[in-house]
Amino acid sequence: MQIPLAHIHFIRATQRCVAVLSLVLVSSLSLFAQSPTCHISGKVTTANGEPLPFISVFVSQLRMGTVTDEFGGYSLTIPEADSVTVYYHNLEYEQQTRTVLARGSHVIDVRLTPSEVLLPDVKVHSDEDQAYPIMRRAIVNAPLH
Repeated sequence: MQIPLAHIHFIRATQRCVAVLSLVLVSSLSLFAQSPTCHISGKVTTANGEPLPFISVFVSQLRMGTVTDEFGGYSLTIPEADSVTVYYHNLEYEQQTRTVLARGSHVIDVRLTPSEVLLPDVKVHSDEDQAYPIMRRAIVNAPLH
């Protein structure tokens, strides 16, 4: 029994499609393969134990970070690495750092102390605004124009 030529072309085309689809499937699986991760979470509070919202929590080596929620909680998932330094920062509080081995899961609670920011003195002068003399001259000369 002989197979018609049209059937042979159809079978070959089907084989090519299956091969291409298999290749696409295998390459997409490698894209979705996840590298091992480390999970760091915890709570940031004041010395009194009050939660601190909107504190920056970041790992500068990996350029990854997050911000604490309204209850001072945070959660950060980073790729596994050797040791990394986690920074806790806000302008109103002293920055703190914690160095951890970036493998597995870590719960790190941090208490921040207020920072004292000294601003230079501000002098307020009651001198006339420099724009006023210019505006007065413009008003006086208005009829001429």
